[in-house]
Amino acid sequence: MSSLKLNPNFDIAAFLKEFWQQKPTLLKQLVEFDDPLSPNELAGLACEDEVESRLIRGSHNWMLQHGPFKESEFAQLPPDSWTLLVQGVDLFVQEFRDLKDLFQFIPKWRFEDVMASFATPGGGVGPHFDYYDVFLIQGRGERHWQLGQKCDTSNEITTDTGLQLLEHFALQQEFTLNKGDVLYVPPQYAHWGKAISPSFCYSVGFRAPSAAEMLEGFSDALIARSSPALRFTSSPDVMISDPHKIKDQDLKIAYSLVHGDLEDKDIFSKWFGSFMTTPKYPELFHLPEKRITATELQELLVVNKSKLHMNPASRLAYHENLEKKLLHFFVDGRVYSLSNSYSESISKLCKETSLFHELFCDPSTPDEIVNFILDMLHEGSLLLESDV
Repeated sequence: MSSLKLNPNFDIAAFLKEFWQQKPTLLKQLVEFDDPLSPNELAGLACEDEVESRLIRGSHNWMLQHGPFKESEFAQLPPDSWTLLVQGVDLFVQEFRDLKDLFQFIPKWRFEDVMASFATPGGGVGPHFDYYDVFLIQGRGERHWQLGQKCDTSNEITTDTGLQLLEHFALQQEFTLNKGDVLYVPPQYAHWGKAISPSFCYSVGFRAPSAAEMLEGFSDALIARSSPALRFTSSPDVMISDPHKIKDQDLKIAYSLVHGDLEDKDIFSKWFGSFMTTPKYPELFHLPEKRITATELQELLVVNKSKLHMNPASRLAYHENLEKKLLHFFVDGRVYSLSNSYSESISKLCKETSLFHELFCDPSTPDEIVNFILDMLHEGSLLLESDV
């Protein structure tokens, strides 16, 4: 169990009512948190092929470089005005997973990742805005943050440096963050951070898919499930007065053809849960060399004392359809449909993933649960101890 705790004076209900997705706020000394990595260790992560990283040099005329990097590149850096950013550090370091779990007052299926940044004096990423919520957690050192206007697609953006930076930044608030302070920035608010001293900042971000992304994804799913035999047929009138006119009846037929599945909320819920749990880094899922049976896995767990662990890159969620007495359990973009009588068990599994091991070893566990646990192992969502 992690010893990390939010400041007991932090009023979650008041924060959600007054600030969440509404306006920025500084949360002084929200969390007592020691940096899990040194600057050199973070640089080491940025040298790995499977890690997404960026190096930004300069304090006004920024230059962007994407990783992976070589150790020699860091040795050549100047003493100030650069920032190293490493995405998804929670996938590699337990302490960052503990950090993100502090924010479970926000639905966990919305969580994106933890990004760690180390900046030397003057270092930063420039004035910008995001389309998602972010908690900026200050580690060691000091960082000065400026907050600006609320932005939209009409704001001028420059991309000359490879970064999406604002042409115009209208300063409205500014704060200096020390270790343990957290700056919450809702979507579309301009912000600009600069390190005062060598410092760490940890960004906890959340998924916020656009309507266009969801329309594209859901329409693709509907196309995939549509039968090629389902075709448009025109209204059966024998005589037509104008061969160029599209009649209202024909429009109704065409509309009903494409509208049918759109009204099925169960189809949409299955797609949405799969969409929101699709892993950000699928390359971190390594499938076992061979598939094993439930009996073979039980022998490994009970006799050989192996352990099942959740892949840190996995994402879990579930949805209950009370009308149909169904529960859809979403794992890394897949959906397992079960009776909603299992809702309590699935809720516990999502909260305490060590229970996957216990449930599989329990002879009273229903076959439906045994089967999806075995499938999760075959898909790389669960790992055997020897694989961790």
